[in-house]
Amino acid sequence: MIGIYGGSFDPPHIGHLGVILHFWKTFPECNMLLLVPNYISPFKKTKGASEENIIAMLEILIQEKSISKTVVEDVEIKKKQTSYTIDTIEFIQKKYPNEELHFIIGVDNLKKFPLWKEYKRILELTKLLIFDRNLGSKSDLPQELKEFSNRIIFINNAQIEASSSVIRYLPHHKRNAYLTNQVLHYIEKEELYGYRKTN
Repeated sequence: MIGIYGGSFDPPHIGHLGVILHFWKTFPECNMLLLVPNYISPFKKTKGASEENIIAMLEILIQEKSISKTVVEDVEIKKKQTSYTIDTIEFIQKKYPNEELHFIIGVDNLKKFPLWKEYKRILELTKLLIFDRNLGSKSDLPQELKEFSNRIIFINNAQIEASSSVIRYLPHHKRNAYLTNQVLHYIEKEELYGYRKTN
């Protein structure tokens, strides 16, 4: 079994960390969790940090929290073009042909999921893990997804309210509530998201 967790991770914050840790708590037998930062999401046209910075911050987060079997997969960044989930999943499926794939999304993406490119193909290749603080049920599924209910698993986790887009525009001294120490230190060192060193 391999887990797949994609997103902008711009920057990676305690909400992302919570999902990663809860995934491992729920699926300790999993062989690997792939973190897949996107190049440019079809729904987000700009980024606040470079792709290299985002990969570095994710690797720092993994090392800082000593999270094993968790790897940054840079396939979408290497493509240098708009990211579609189906393309990434087909790439991972070919790379790990003997593994069962589980794709993580938040419950807020569930209603929009039928709008995703080749969403039925995604459900053929993976099982969906829906991270939902209220532990929804199959009755909450959009009509288009009901035939795939056996491919969808709701995961009960206490989601942490944090948004990369909000964090980017916070005054720097308020970011420590949402970022780990070493990720915050990296942002300072690289002067990301408007941070400027003072003499």
